[in-house]
Amino acid sequence: MRWMLLTLVFLSACQTVEAEDPITDVTPEADTTDSDEVISEEEKSEGLIERTPDSCGIAENEELVGQPIESFDQENWPAPVRVIPPGSIITNDYIANRINFDVDRQGTVTRIWCG
Repeated sequence: MRWMLLTLVFLSACQTVEAEDPITDVTPEADTTDSDEVISEEEKSEGLIERTPDSCGIAENEELVGQPIESFDQENWPAPVRVIPPGSIITNDYIANRINFDVDRQGTVTRIWCG
C-alpha cells in the first residue's frame, strides 16, 4: 500500500501543466492627465531634445573632442570634472553639472558628456 501511495505522489509531481497564453495586448494605457492638449508625435520627439539641457557646459568644450585632455583647464572649471581613461570603473551616480571626458590611451578626448 505504501508503494502505491509513493508511486502516486511521484507521478503527480511529474504531471505537466500547460502554461497560460502570454499577454499579447501591450497597448499603453491612456494618459490620465487633466490636459486637453493633444501632442503630435513630432512635438514629442522635439521635446526629448529640449529636455536634455546642457547642464554641464558641453557646448563650451565641444572643440576638445580629438584634442589632448591637457588642453582643458580643469583647475578653473567651476563644477566637478571627471576624466575617464579606457577600462575605468566609474560610479553610476548622476551629477547634472559634472562634465565627463572619455579619453583614449594617449589622453585624447573621445567623448564629452554630462553626469
